[in-house]
Amino acid sequence: MQRPLELALVFAACLLLGACGGSSSPNPTGTLSASPESCVIAVGDSHCSSTLTWSSSDTDSACVFTEAGERLACGIGSTASVDIAAGTNTFVLKDGDSFDGRTLASVDVTGIDAPWVEVAFDPPSIVQGGTVTLTWNSGHTDSCSGIPESDTTDTSGSRSYTRDEFGDWTVTVTCQGPGGEASASATLMVERPPNWTLSNDERRAYLRYYSPIILKRSNEDGHDQRGLDLVTNFDFDRDYVFSNNKRHWEQIYRFVEGHRDVEHWRIRPTLYTALIEFMEPDETKSIIMLYHVYHAKQIGSIHDWERVEVRIDDVYGTPGQGSEQLTYVVVTNHGTHKARRNPDPDLNFMETQTGRHVLVWQAQWSGSVFETNRAELRFVEDGWPTLSSNVEASEDAEVEVIDIGEKKNVNYVFVCDCSSSAVDYWGAKAIGGDNARALTAGVREKVRWDEVPRVTYELQDLADILPTHTAAGGYEKHWKPPFHTILLESPIRDESGAVEQEAGWHDFYYFAIDDEDPGENREGYPYKGWFWGAYDWGGHRSMKLKAYTGNTLAYQGGTRGSASGRLDSHRSYWWQHDYFAHIGQRGPEEFQYGRWLALDWYAQQKGGFDGRWVQLFED
Repeated sequence: MQRPLELALVFAACLLLGACGGSSSPNPTGTLSASPESCVIAVGDSHCSSTLTWSSSDTDSACVFTEAGERLACGIGSTASVDIAAGTNTFVLKDGDSFDGRTLASVDVTGIDAPWVEVAFDPPSIVQGGTVTLTWNSGHTDSCSGIPESDTTDTSGSRSYTRDEFGDWTVTVTCQGPGGEASASATLMVERPPNWTLSNDERRAYLRYYSPIILKRSNEDGHDQRGLDLVTNFDFDRDYVFSNNKRHWEQIYRFVEGHRDVEHWRIRPTLYTALIEFMEPDETKSIIMLYHVYHAKQIGSIHDWERVEVRIDDVYGTPGQGSEQLTYVVVTNHGTHKARRNPDPDLNFMETQTGRHVLVWQAQWSGSVFETNRAELRFVEDGWPTLSSNVEASEDAEVEVIDIGEKKNVNYVFVCDCSSSAVDYWGAKAIGGDNARALTAGVREKVRWDEVPRVTYELQDLADILPTHTAAGGYEKHWKPPFHTILLESPIRDESGAVEQEAGWHDFYYFAIDDEDPGENREGYPYKGWFWGAYDWGGHRSMKLKAYTGNTLAYQGGTRGSASGRLDSHRSYWWQHDYFAHIGQRGPEEFQYGRWLALDWYAQQKGGFDGRWVQLFED
């Protein structure tokens, strides 16, 4: 047993040699803290970081150690960055530089694994209408969300889906865990089948997106002519008799002035439309859209029939998207079909978020044969930047149009109510009894742009009017002979799908009745060459008779009868789905560039749709 003197000598030697592992003070103190006290370990890493801070007193040295005894740093006080593994990481502050020294302080730092998510489609692409399986998996999570058509919170799983919608489908799954939130996405490519068709919603979308802007001159000289240049609808007078349209339209000024006997009229500027959809030999899809601009009176005649035709190739399914190309636009100029292939300096558009609208100028209802007149259509040569600048500066309301060499007045702007951006820009409004005076021009002179009425028009269907041409339908109050036979391969249906005209052989009237003029010979829809595509693209030659008789020189690639397999139709009848699709190039005298659409091109299983006979828009 050591004596007190010996113990004192040992302790003195310990201090002299610095081998005591602590301070000379019997009461050293210290503090140790971590910032942060928990950290998230990123996916793919093994650790995160935290900073230790310590201080000590009444000691010559203090060191920080891991719980396993690894010395990290020493000093009376300092900081050190340390790696934090998953789970609880304990650090201690010791008196001296030995792990056997007295513990002054300790701190726990938690490492939390970040959540991760994986999402995949199997297979990664399908044909429209096919089935696909969505699989998701996650780690370090408690719950997940974002699974389509499900409220599951499972952290892993799979579900099967049938996709009828075309286009990329992206699903994002988000999962939560102690380490926060993580998301992952997968995109399924939904491809078109070899023969695919647009949905009716998509067809309506295309007709709306490419609806034209009509800049119209007026000849409303005097109060009794106010409103005569309005675009209108067939049944504006609400009597469902078309033969009196001209006579009643001559009283339009009375509606504008609020006369009670005509206040029930409903003036709805309308473009009557059809979309023709077909597959090309290279398995791409094309559409041709028809817009018929209707006026009830033209000088001394009833029913003015002017049309805008737009062809889109390589159709994607969403207007303005994908690789689709606007190929050409055709407008009616009396007996001439003015045509421009895109791009062309004469082909200009108002392009907005809700549409690409070709700019078309229209002449007034009357006029001399030596000038633009009788509601003819012409392309606007002014580009949109020039036109919009003049509009916003409220300069004279006039535009350059093709083949004239001088500017033409604009007294009305007609904008489809289906394009919100165009409507907002022009401030266009629907016309009614309460605002008819403000929305009618009442002039023939040039005015400033801020004085030009801006009126919305709506889209309706050519097929709304076609049934009224049938000879056996009780419509002799609208139309008159001669008539021609049309073989209806498909019934004409209304918007609900109800049959309005059964399939089979039917006689259709060709000419309009005007109750003021027994000699009226204005043509109905089935008599129009453009209705069958049988017109001279960019010219004025009459092609309808050659098409009807089956003249083999009339069209490139055969006759309508050889295309449909109905050679007996030559000189005998029209087949309902006869249609010649122009490709946008003027042909020589002998033929037109394009093709008669063949056999059952219009059938859904062939990827086609003949919208001339189908009603898409609610009445």
